[in-house]
Amino acid sequence: MSMGLSPSSGIAERFSNALMRHIAATFEVEEAPILAALSSSSPGARRLFEARAKISTRLDCNCSRLFTGLIYTDDGAGGAVGADRMIRLAQRILEVCLKFNVSVAHAKCHLGQLFIWLGIGYALSLNLVFVPVAKILRATGPLARILSGEPTTFGDLRQLADLLEHFRSALELSAMIQYGLYNDFGENSGSPDAYVQRTAALANACKRWLDLLGSQA
Repeated sequence: MSMGLSPSSGIAERFSNALMRHIAATFEVEEAPILAALSSSSPGARRLFEARAKISTRLDCNCSRLFTGLIYTDDGAGGAVGADRMIRLAQRILEVCLKFNVSVAHAKCHLGQLFIWLGIGYALSLNLVFVPVAKILRATGPLARILSGEPTTFGDLRQLADLLEHFRSALELSAMIQYGLYNDFGENSGSPDAYVQRTAALANACKRWLDLLGSQA
């Protein structure tokens, strides 16, 4: 769903956020005695939680959690410190989804140190962020067609630019890699069906992305 373009997208996001807050609040209650016992038995853990408590006060949020959860409409992700805690968190997420009759597509169910969220891959044990091959192919096709001189509409170019912007943000690339993709937008893009003029700047931008994505595949 395109956020903000229709009332349903805003409603869905608010429901998703409320669901994630409910999961977090429920799990915090379950975690409280466990963290208290850990703090009592380990001087190192106690110092950690005391330091995190000061940060929590300053930021007005709970920074002592050993778990996290994020969601963007229908794409949720959660993480926890330790396998046992992760298993319990996954169980609570499942219980809440069943309670509120929320179904999750099997293709979006991942459990482990390697997962895909919002189309980007994360390999936690390797400290690695990557673009999956399917997403790379989705981008390289239009890039190659523009370079070969095939007619491209502004609507198609906008979809491509948005996808590449998502890659750029996830991979923490410089905004300069996008230079040339947006030059013709504005007064020349009155209709999504209008055709883009392939300028040298646009061709260079496409080549930069093809070289980069080719090295990642």
